[in-house]
Amino acid sequence: MRPSPADTGLLHELVGVSDSVELKLAMSEKAGRRALTRLGIDLLDAQPLEVFYLDTHDLALDAAGIIVRVRRSQDAKDDSVVKLRPAVPDELDAEGYRHKGFKVEVDVTPASFVCSASLKARPADGTVTDAVAGRTPVSSMFTPHQRQFFAEHAPGGVTLDDLCVFGPVAVLKRTYTTAGLGHALTVESWTFPAAPGLLELSTRIPANEASEAMAQWREFLTAHHVPASDYGWTKTETALAILSGQGRYS
Repeated sequence: MRPSPADTGLLHELVGVSDSVELKLAMSEKAGRRALTRLGIDLLDAQPLEVFYLDTHDLALDAAGIIVRVRRSQDAKDDSVVKLRPAVPDELDAEGYRHKGFKVEVDVTPASFVCSASLKARPADGTVTDAVAGRTPVSSMFTPHQRQFFAEHAPGGVTLDDLCVFGPVAVLKRTYTTAGLGHALTVESWTFPAAPGLLELSTRIPANEASEAMAQWREFLTAHHVPASDYGWTKTETALAILSGQGRYS
């Protein structure tokens, strides 16, 4: 799918006011196995993660374009993030840009792009484990700045402690340095309960290198015979549809 001139202009504009660009390609579990073979990648030594999403019973945050996610990791620090997607950079509070962990990024897939604003933090050890188990409030996983960011964008007075925990999703993640690609390649394999999984290839680049990197990304996928066809759902949409039992997933 080739973007229209208007789309190309908007993409260029968004990239110009963003911190980074992430090029993504998601695919079905079956297509992912073929892609890994073509890329010569084995995920046997990948980092295992547990990913949890937080939303209301009726997925009000998802409908409002707000993503709340936490991750547990055996080999690294846990993390929490509050994300607004889509985001309009000109409408964001300039104060937010001064908070550690705040980022404006453009996600680009073969058929679309979207700008997001997120605030990420690393909770103290054990905080995520206790909160997702219901032993401590959900809000304990988030910093005061994250809570404020959430409150500014949450619909209808919803608070962090009103949210349900969906998950975990089992994820294998590994980052590679590979020939033909100027930036690191990240591979994530997502396994869902009682539903097909997915695989995502991605690379994150500084915004000022976006044009060259996007061309290189297309050439890299073509050289390894990885079809640049869109999966159609984001990882968040897929996970919430399956874990909540709401919406249609196929």
